[in-house]
Amino acid sequence: MQRKVIILGAGVTGLSAGWRLAQRGWAVKVAEREEYIGGQAWTFRHREFLLDLGPHKIFTVMPEIMEVIRDLIGDDLLERPKKGRILINQRFVNFPVGPKDMLTALSPWQSMRCMASFARVLVRNMVHERTAQNYEEWIVNHFGRAIYEMVVQPCTEKIWGESRTLGVELAETRIRVPRLAEMFKELILGVKPQRVVNAKRFYYPKYGIVMIPERLRQRIAALGGSVQCGLCATRITTSGGRVTAVHWSDGNVEPLEPGDVLISTIPKKDFLQLLDTTPDEDTLAALEALRERSLILLYVIVNKPQVSDDNWLFFPEQEYVFNRLFEQKNCSPYMAPPDKTALCMEITCRSDDPTWRATRDQLFAQAVANLQAAGLVQPRDILEHFQVRLPHAYPIWDVHCKGNLETVMQYFDRFENLYSVGRQGGFIYGGVADCMDMGFVTGDFIASGAPKSAWAQERQKFNHYVVID
Repeated sequence: MQRKVIILGAGVTGLSAGWRLAQRGWAVKVAEREEYIGGQAWTFRHREFLLDLGPHKIFTVMPEIMEVIRDLIGDDLLERPKKGRILINQRFVNFPVGPKDMLTALSPWQSMRCMASFARVLVRNMVHERTAQNYEEWIVNHFGRAIYEMVVQPCTEKIWGESRTLGVELAETRIRVPRLAEMFKELILGVKPQRVVNAKRFYYPKYGIVMIPERLRQRIAALGGSVQCGLCATRITTSGGRVTAVHWSDGNVEPLEPGDVLISTIPKKDFLQLLDTTPDEDTLAALEALRERSLILLYVIVNKPQVSDDNWLFFPEQEYVFNRLFEQKNCSPYMAPPDKTALCMEITCRSDDPTWRATRDQLFAQAVANLQAAGLVQPRDILEHFQVRLPHAYPIWDVHCKGNLETVMQYFDRFENLYSVGRQGGFIYGGVADCMDMGFVTGDFIASGAPKSAWAQERQKFNHYVVID
């Protein structure tokens, strides 16, 4: 008898897991609450434009995943030069920031202070390298306090919150630094690190990031599986440590027979509200302590062929309401008309703070003033604007996250045929390639027939993805 997998959420993780299990002969059903697939890897049409749901790029140090993406997208996969800059002291310099960029952006006094601080760190670490307890300490241990306070702290706290409350894991995955010897050679001798610490080029689908989930959907369908939009679970029943049935929003009830599996990629709070069993107090407390950052995407259509040739611009100063700006046609010229361009500004906040509660016009007025102050866009050149809001954008890896997440995941582990994975389901910060890998790893593990007790160890690899800027 053919085994069945039900997958909640048609993002990249869910679709990748579904494709892998379909390849292994499973009956696959992917259900998506929205009317579109891809989750945050979605591209939508707005008049003459194709626009991503925020900035995306494809670059990974996992060659096997890159090969899959090439196979999926084929000739529609563009290879693009990567250019990003960051605004420091009202000057744009290259991002990631190198030693020469620091000297260009900072005043002579600031440069001297940073170099002296960094030199002290180099000497101290050659004698005794300190163990960091939080994000702030990790940055200071690698770069010195002056660089942390002038460059890293403003950007980090604008996006994630207070640095000393953030976990070391966030720094280890977000910042790909050379080893100390490599840093010394680059600073003094100009020798580049041997490891990949930032990407000079990246890949991007010709008609938007949604091409990846769409091709995954096609592969699932070709193997007899289904991906249904506008469908969500309303209740999940359990018995004897197993998920036994899914109640759907269309009124149907779908049983899970012995050997069948349920994969959830939706937010864990949403999923636990569907269960017919109530978690214990420790699990509920740990779940409540897992925090997220929300994201407002402010799009403006500009009556100019191009604003800059950058893929991304970063704005760490607090006076700028947005922390990153993305120009869509600089990833693919096929997504915008030649005489106009579209900018997407990321505004990161909490879902309970004044920024999230601000009106559309309030945020737009502040953003326009910021664009003008940065010398990028004049108000008269803006044709229109609109917003998209994502309440579950970024998991916050604070100093307590690891323990709280493990408590929550141990509760999911009590059900032998239930897997909660992905950016939302697993509280993992990763890009498209990482989410694809999570789906493949999950599908392979399930298809292998390994006992559920081995899953806790298997999923640890999800904590070691590294973001290459």
